Amino acid sequence: MGNYRVGLNHVGSYQVSGVPYVTSSAVSFSSTEESVRFQFPNVTKRITFRNEAGKDLRIHFAPYTASFDYDNGASGSANYFLILNGAEEVFDVKCKEVFISTTNTSAAGNLSICAELTSIPKERMFSLDGVEGVS
Repeated sequence: MGNYRVGLNHVGSYQVSGVPYVTSSAVSFSSTEESVRFQFPNVTKRITFRNEAGKDLRIHFAPYTASFDYDNGASGSANYFLILNGAEEVFDVKCKEVFISTTNTSAAGNLSICAELTSIPKERMFSLDGVEGVS
């Protein structure tokens, strides 16, 4: 008998995913190069972002510039997704964290995040630093 446990390649972990994670935070930035990091308690299956910040926001899976122990940033190859003010976007993606930055440092507004979590511990998720299309 093998030792079966939850992990990134365990189909059942995704089939029974759906543990909710919700946050609505005021986001403000001192520069367009700054990133705000959101970490999840477990690996995600799906993430919904609602931009109510009063400005367009960039969503990326590495910091905009190299920081937070990342050797590479998302800005070099424009590896981010732009969410327009007032828009909502859904990502069907596995990750343990996301980064937010802005194209405009005007007054702070709200960003809502609703994630569907798996039972996979975030420690089992590999680093996305240097992955093509991420940083």
